[in-house]
Amino acid sequence: MDERKLNYFNESLAFLGLTELDVIEAWKKSGQILVEPDRIIHTSVVDVTKANISKIKPGMIWYDDDTCSWIKQSDKKIKAVIELVNDNAVFGDLTVSELQELREQKMSWQAMWEYIENFSYPFKWNERLSVNHSNDLYGTYDIYNEVRKTFKFLGKECRAGRYWLSGSYSRNEKWYIDFDNGDKDYADVNECFAVRPVIKLELR
Repeated sequence: MDERKLNYFNESLAFLGLTELDVIEAWKKSGQILVEPDRIIHTSVVDVTKANISKIKPGMIWYDDDTCSWIKQSDKKIKAVIELVNDNAVFGDLTVSELQELREQKMSWQAMWEYIENFSYPFKWNERLSVNHSNDLYGTYDIYNEVRKTFKFLGKECRAGRYWLSGSYSRNEKWYIDFDNGDKDYADVNECFAVRPVIKLELR
């Protein structure tokens, strides 16, 4: 927005007796914006690239053109909700995808690996399905309050309960993490715990 338009916008707000936060709250209630006023950032749309790693935050909506935003973009299709960001990759929950309907499922530990092996999705060359490594899901749990707000805004189910991890405690007992309290424990491989499709984009 250029300075002239910004001045006109501010003058209009003053004439109507409104503040910037009044506008943000109105947009939030109408579904045009998903964040609390104190979570607004200056750049509304960010390219999902390594150069922008500091601007990409858990809870942002990730679009099919590999941009992300706190703002709901009606002209773009949602790919995922960003769950975790590290120096080399971005992880996104695919259960919100508008490109392909995907749901969280409960299954045994062995069935999880068959599910991963046979998973079908229009991945790009630098994307893949993320395996449930302990560090990844622990990192997701630690910041999940931010992610949860976006899921509720989109009307999708948040993570809850027990999720399989990729590691083994013994031959017949495997690790899981409980998203209700963050506890890590092990269980028999035949137990049915949640598995949720997560996309991993390698940043280079």
